[in-house]
Amino acid sequence: MGFSFLFFGALFALPLAAAPVLLHLLFRKKSPIVLFSTTRFITASLQRTAARKKIQKWLLLAARVLMVLLLIFIASQPAKQLAASMGAGGTTVAAIVVDTSYSMLLKPQEQTLLDRSDQAVIDLLQNELSTASVSIFTSVPDAASEVLKSASERATHWTPLTPQASPQPLGDRIVAAMRMLDAQQASSKSLIVITDAQSREFPRSLETWTSGTFVVINLQPATARSAGITQVSIDPQQPIPGIGVEAVARVTGRSGDSRAVSVQVSTIDGRTLVTTSPRVVQLENAGEAEVRVPLKLPAERYVVVGATVDGDDELAWDNSRNIAMEMPRQRKVKLLTGGSSMSTAERFVKLALDPSEGRSDDWPLRVNVGSTIADDDSVVVSLISRWPGTDEAMTLRAAADRGATLVLLSRPGLQDAWATLPAEQREAIRPLLPGDPFSDASANRPHRASPPANAGLLLSELLDERFQLGAMTTNRLLAFSPNPQSAVMLAAVPTGDGASRGLVYRHVLGNGQVYTFATQPDPQFSTLATHPVFLPLLVRCCLPDAATSTAQNVELGQVLKLNWVADNKLTVTTPAGEPFAIARVPGAREFRFERATVPGVYRWTNPAGAVVGVSNVQLPAGEAVLTYRDPKAVIPGDEVIHATSLEDFRTHLAAATQPSPRWSPLIAVLLLLLCMEAMLGNSSRLWKLVSRP
Repeated sequence: MGFSFLFFGALFALPLAAAPVLLHLLFRKKSPIVLFSTTRFITASLQRTAARKKIQKWLLLAARVLMVLLLIFIASQPAKQLAASMGAGGTTVAAIVVDTSYSMLLKPQEQTLLDRSDQAVIDLLQNELSTASVSIFTSVPDAASEVLKSASERATHWTPLTPQASPQPLGDRIVAAMRMLDAQQASSKSLIVITDAQSREFPRSLETWTSGTFVVINLQPATARSAGITQVSIDPQQPIPGIGVEAVARVTGRSGDSRAVSVQVSTIDGRTLVTTSPRVVQLENAGEAEVRVPLKLPAERYVVVGATVDGDDELAWDNSRNIAMEMPRQRKVKLLTGGSSMSTAERFVKLALDPSEGRSDDWPLRVNVGSTIADDDSVVVSLISRWPGTDEAMTLRAAADRGATLVLLSRPGLQDAWATLPAEQREAIRPLLPGDPFSDASANRPHRASPPANAGLLLSELLDERFQLGAMTTNRLLAFSPNPQSAVMLAAVPTGDGASRGLVYRHVLGNGQVYTFATQPDPQFSTLATHPVFLPLLVRCCLPDAATSTAQNVELGQVLKLNWVADNKLTVTTPAGEPFAIARVPGAREFRFERATVPGVYRWTNPAGAVVGVSNVQLPAGEAVLTYRDPKAVIPGDEVIHATSLEDFRTHLAAATQPSPRWSPLIAVLLLLLCMEAMLGNSSRLWKLVSRP
């Protein structure tokens, strides 16, 4: 912005400002000589009066000169206007920052906001910026598009804008465009931002940019008629086949709206297995709601659970969302017994492992009772009522080494015999335990179960108050010394004073895991057998940990990863059916695939063609939450041109290029000088009043 004069010729009258000085010199009056008898008594008074009048005359003269100058400037009509039009004259550079996030797919009228942005960029390249060198910044950094090129070249080779998963807020992209323009040597610079001003794109205010013309075209709608699914989950997170779960869907939209939500279960190939009837949900004051739908998941290894919201909508892509899950495969469990007849505790354990006693085909555990471990046993459950011998301990360790899960229920009191065992036997048993057993009198006091600070997925769904976890009590415990290699999955807190201990431990052994219970489901030791949590807790210990699941759910733009696979080479098949050969990352246990550019289910297959993992890629859920900010609040500067469309921008630009008179300050000073001139011209009386004794 700069100043100009609408009537520049009036400035040629500036020499007239010397007229008061000239008149003062031409019409200066000489003091009259008056004969008087003596001046001895008034000489001093005359000297003081002459000095005052001299100051008064110079001030009056200066005020009149300034008044004439201001009148000439006012007549010339000073005005403020745009220093230069966009793309006109000299070297011109411009940066266009376009919001290409998925929220720009909102379609409030005939076009999506992204299509309007696309047309606006082409229009600018062909008109206002036709002579400029232009750089294009989108939501995703692209070095090729950010290089300055002539507007004609960009318009000729223009590729329509496509939605992108934003790795960073648009505010950061605007700052990058500012830095690029500041580094250029040009007579004219322009920065144009086209966005819907979503709150997530402007988490903080930007710095003021005054190096050129700054334009913000805000395309956000007055009211967005949209509702979307932002999250789908399963409760509990570790489902058990044959036991009902709840599909939980989070819905967002306009406050007060009612929407119908339905849930579907399908295979990874898209074949629908289950569809529920729609459930109407009322969005709360915050524009959010949660709907829970009971489900019984089928006995498939991989399933996709999705939720869909119905109704008139301006943003279509967020109307459905899903989650891929790996259902636990049926596992063969060996319950080790020490004799022909089972003890009371062993019978309780067997019933907890399989409540239907083999009658349910959907149950994930197939329980066999015996004294030896087979090579195909996936889980080994043993009630340690005596310390195993060296050979028995080595057999259990061998099962863990090949990947089996061990569940050991220890009998309280065994710690007293630990120190008496031969060193060889202790060394064979020690890797099976979460720590060294030791004698502690406080372990023989009553304790109640309590979740530790980090319960993990194993217990996350069992912490609800309705399960009354604190009602699970023990009379005696087997105390283990702390070991950083083992984690406490369930704690035991003494009913009186004292430190808590571990009730259920977990640690890794070889390629498998070991869960250790510090007591047994025997009435003389604990209430495990009769507590409702014992069954799901024991079953979850036998099933694969959800953290080791080969079903991954990520948002578009993230790297796909797969762990817990024995093969060194896999093939990833995209939703379009395109295969990619992937090798294991050297020195790591994971596979990585970085070319997931479209949403959908990506399948990982081994050399034999079997599916060993799936990656479900979803569009960014945050883009479905349509909350906006006022660009004027986050993009400061009085010189920023804010518009709601390209046509509105041109109207603002035309108004900005028209000179805007700035008379007010000059008129205010002129009025002040008029008052001063009047006061000085009549100041002789004031001087008399001041000098009167």
